[in-house]
Amino acid sequence: VTDGVVNIPTVNFGTLPDAYVGQDYTVSFTVDSVFGVQEISAAYGGTAAQLTAADNGWSFTIPGTALTAEGELAITVSGADTKEVSFTGSAKITVKDEPYILEVFPAAGTQTGDDKQPEISFTFGNAGENPTITLKVGDETVPHTVEGNRASYTPAAAMADGRVTVTATVTRADNQSATKSWTFTIGTAEYQLYFGQLHSHTTYSDGSGSLESALDYVANLP
Repeated sequence: VTDGVVNIPTVNFGTLPDAYVGQDYTVSFTVDSVFGVQEISAAYGGTAAQLTAADNGWSFTIPGTALTAEGELAITVSGADTKEVSFTGSAKITVKDEPYILEVFPAAGTQTGDDKQPEISFTFGNAGENPTITLKVGDETVPHTVEGNRASYTPAAAMADGRVTVTATVTRADNQSATKSWTFTIGTAEYQLYFGQLHSHTTYSDGSGSLESALDYVANLP
């Protein structure tokens, strides 16, 4: 109890996705602290991390060069609040030695508008030499070209308006593989999807971030 208030600063990592050998990995976290945070630091596998602060927490990036083998990597956050009450939080990240698919184009959920022959492509990593790559548009496996870590296909003719599903697969020589499916719309969709933040708390009560940061978040939604 600090100044008559129950005071237990807590580090929240949320759900940590798996990491992959050779791929940069970003950790984002918040600290629930009644009196605010005065000092804070983070580390991964014993190496000090470079923290970046935001209104709703902090983040740091683990470089791909530090992710060299399959296994688990420990991360730790330590600090103290403005009343000099210390806190520590730790977690483990699962590191996988598998191929991975990074970006996809057109991006999932987007619309091509007037472009009816968009380049359909994706980038990948940790695939070794001469990986086997397949690209399916709908139910059809299409020919593609590979340059570096990007595989791409451009349709020979205009595609029909409507939703398109694409599935990409990268298979390494040791049979480790990664698959990703996504959809986008040729043309402009008749109906749109909208996102709404239905309920949120700020530091005015038991949440995190200021009221101004919450309003800025809403104002800057696409």
